Amino acid sequence: DWRTSVSIPTFTTNLNSIVTQAQTLGGSCMLIGPFRSQVGVSGAPSYAVQQTYVDAIASVATARNCDFFDIAGLAGFATY
Repeated sequence: DWRTSVSIPTFTTNLNSIVTQAQTLGGSCMLIGPFRSQVGVSGAPSYAVQQTYVDAIASVATARNCDFFDIAGLAGFATY
């Protein structure tokens, strides 16, 4: 969604809807932070903007009692 500039509130609402559907069906959820896109390639925004989406994912995971794993951040690839 960061390539198409979906607002963080809309992104968060959409993600919450997905989590609700999974949890309603009795599933557990794990949210995984995406690998970062190289800035400027195919319209990718700055790493700071990309991080706002990762932070939103982490916030939804915390609020909805889901596991969260930021593989790119843990691997040190968050900003290439």
